[in-house]
Amino acid sequence: MHKFVEHLHTSRIKNISCVCGHCGNKVSIDVTQQYNELRPTQSMYGSFDKEYEVYNVGQCPECGKPVIYDVENEMVIPYSCEFGEITHLPDDINNLYKECKLSYSAGAYTCCVTIARTILMHIAVDNGADENLSFVAYVDYLLDNFLPREKSKEWVDKIRKLGNDSVHKLVIASKENAHQSLTFLVQILKIVYELPNSI
Repeated sequence: MHKFVEHLHTSRIKNISCVCGHCGNKVSIDVTQQYNELRPTQSMYGSFDKEYEVYNVGQCPECGKPVIYDVENEMVIPYSCEFGEITHLPDDINNLYKECKLSYSAGAYTCCVTIARTILMHIAVDNGADENLSFVAYVDYLLDNFLPREKSKEWVDKIRKLGNDSVHKLVIASKENAHQSLTFLVQILKIVYELPNSI
């Protein structure tokens, strides 16, 4: 049976600070809880049952687009991400970086760390390494040719280890793991692509 909205009730939940998933700006949003009271439907026993649809919604003050607030996970939809854009990335690496950020924002942390690991191989091949080498060979290529070895080795090793654990072992990555991988990956991408092309 088709259901119709009988009454709409709203109540303010709270003000949240987040990154808008539409425009990418850091904003403060007033989130309200909306109850759509549906027209009562008759049950098989003859009584009328009330039904409700509940939404937690707000509006970005910068772009004006709506966001839904997931109270249980304290996340906004469309998913937002604290990690910003990086300029001068090749298309394939940029697309993978977006996937990595989206995985993190959606709580898919194991996907995030494995994509971060994959991006290291793409960076190496994009900068002259041969294809079909071992992962260790790609890491060494980056450290020998593009990254300051002493300062970057810890970043690369962390991305490698977290990715390897999820790829080769039965390890589920945590939010902290994914945040570390993305943090170090961002630094590597900036060193290899953004900074040289910004000079």
